[in-house]
Amino acid sequence: MSNLFLTEPTVESLKKLRSVEFREALYASQFALDDCFFTEPLEEVSLELAVEYTSLFILPGKNRIPPYESIQTPGGSGVLSGPETQQVRAYITATGTKYNQTLKELPDHFGIELYFMKTLAEIESTSWEKGDIASALNALDFQNDFFKLHLGKWAFLFLGKVMETTTHNFYHELARFTQEFLSDEQSCIELLLERARKMDKQ
Repeated sequence: MSNLFLTEPTVESLKKLRSVEFREALYASQFALDDCFFTEPLEEVSLELAVEYTSLFILPGKNRIPPYESIQTPGGSGVLSGPETQQVRAYITATGTKYNQTLKELPDHFGIELYFMKTLAEIESTSWEKGDIASALNALDFQNDFFKLHLGKWAFLFLGKVMETTTHNFYHELARFTQEFLSDEQSCIELLLERARKMDKQ
């Protein structure tokens, strides 16, 4: 999911999304894409999405929605690479998780923050599999904390703007689905955190 906010979909990534396996998964998740997404030539769909991605997130204009915490957070600095950017970078570093420079974006980019949460969730999952409750609790604490301090402060507002602004069904559904996913994830983290704390005390 984070990659879809970091860059426009490539022909290769669209092939995966249009595969039977992914189509069934999208349907099950109520990710309601128009039929034309699956029937139009891949090159045409890729071009349409590239144009829409650029209009939404890159090119200056009335429809641009910069996907950065420093700009989107209500009451924040409102400038690119503002203090929020440095705070997110410092937070990622403090968790012992390296900031992935290959992603070529500022650390407070929406896609990067989603990627960071995904990384923490993977660490948590691996810890549960190993029976390492302390590490799972630590990863959950970081997820909960980061969501409250950073991602949760602006994600829903940002995604709402995308839904209101986009003219393409793909990005409308992506934003709507991501909103619902983050809402569910927030509740899940809180429940797992409570469970992990109880287990850690035993």
